[in-house]
Amino acid sequence: MPLLIRMPSYQIGITEINTQVRRLGYVSAILSILGNRTLSETLLYDRIQKWSEVHQEDLSAYINPQGLIKSTRMKSGVRNYTEFSVSLGLVAKVAGAYRVTRFGKVVLPFIAARRTPNPFKLSVAEKLTYFYWLVAKDTDRLFTVLNLLKAKPDTKLSTLQESFQDHYLRFLDARISAERERVAQEILAVRNTVSRTWSSPKRYAESIVPPRLNWLVDIGLVEITTTGQKRTNLTDAGNKMLRRLSDRNGFRYPDARWMNEGFFSTMGTILARVVGKKWSDLSKAEMDGHLLQETQEAFDLLRTSSAPKVSLQPALIYIALKLASKNKIWVDTYSLRKELEERANDSNFTYDVRFSYRENESYLIVRPA
Repeated sequence: MPLLIRMPSYQIGITEINTQVRRLGYVSAILSILGNRTLSETLLYDRIQKWSEVHQEDLSAYINPQGLIKSTRMKSGVRNYTEFSVSLGLVAKVAGAYRVTRFGKVVLPFIAARRTPNPFKLSVAEKLTYFYWLVAKDTDRLFTVLNLLKAKPDTKLSTLQESFQDHYLRFLDARISAERERVAQEILAVRNTVSRTWSSPKRYAESIVPPRLNWLVDIGLVEITTTGQKRTNLTDAGNKMLRRLSDRNGFRYPDARWMNEGFFSTMGTILARVVGKKWSDLSKAEMDGHLLQETQEAFDLLRTSSAPKVSLQPALIYIALKLASKNKIWVDTYSLRKELEERANDSNFTYDVRFSYRENESYLIVRPA
């Protein structure tokens, strides 16, 4: 069975990010503003700016009111957050206009259904979505910060920034020793660049550490004290998450297998703060009922043409999010794929999983009548 999320080559992480890109709630706003539309850059930027002005008091009332999109002639704050949404893979820029990607579409229903009055306070589905893509796109820098907090609890931001380069290099060393040769060589090249060209390590860290700390605050894995000298710590959820990951040479970080087989079952119960149910605890009838309902919803959400098929991975992510958000049922994308494939000969089930070797992608298709 082909992996749902592959990490065959090394990704350095989300780079060129402005240090003021700190609130994931703005990503939800951008996705909501776009919806199913394609908007020009000018129109999108204007709408984001207006949204920020309307919700400025909400940000002021948020637990950590940093990262405000300020009103400027060049709209630099709007541009920075939009580029961040593109870096996450949730928004695409095509010919000067923006649209939500198939992976961004997955979270739209949950943004619309959010019950919290403050848009900067994310729902469980939003937290799961953003952490999923941060892990996939920014593993090493994000988990260097998390491991650094584990090693240096109750630490000032300035101390974290001073320590970041050394911790980052040791983290990359741990990765090199654990990876296949080709990937290890790519990581080594990054390590050498960090070691040789970061002439002012603390200055480099100033654009890396604060944004990630704040993203992790929004997700619920980190807390920053707001009184006196600001101190940063992992929350109980952050500590639980790290304990669930394998220790590799003194560092804890995820791999592709965990993303497929452990992410939603681990992070769902941690972020929702409820025990809930494991998928394996359900009866066959309960599984069938959920699969029929959520698969139909995923298909309706993601279908964009007359062809009776949608990309499999975003469909599975939607199903996992829906079960977590609505039913507090924790299931991983790998398990969902197996369940769908096992129903290939079930006449009561109307969907099949097909792998296209030409496109190197798996699809969820409507079974011919």
